Amino acid sequence: MKGWSVSDDFRWRSANTIGFERALVAGLPTGVINPARPIRGRDFWDFSAMFAHERRILRNVTLRTQLNVENLFDWSGARLVSGDYDNEGVLGAANAPMPIRWELRRPRNFILTATFSV
Repeated sequence: MKGWSVSDDFRWRSANTIGFERALVAGLPTGVINPARPIRGRDFWDFSAMFAHERRILRNVTLRTQLNVENLFDWSGARLVSGDYDNEGVLGAANAPMPIRWELRRPRNFILTATFSV
């Protein structure tokens, strides 16, 4: 296995804050947020891998080819970024918390590089 390299990358991010609960008056949310009561999203996981091979092709020249695979398991579902209360009931029940903004995750990505060194 001379000249071969393999590595991986694991990244975890804790749940993000997508909004805050609102103070209630007569059972209805007001415009006053409660910073002590955050609304959390979900955890974020990401795996990547790298495969490389290095060899001498001429007396003083070395060739290194490398393949990086980002988002190895192709977890490309949308991730909730922010939410707020729907006071008018347009998206669902009136005065209920609703998702507002989503983030699309990058799909699986392959990067192939070749490096010559003297």
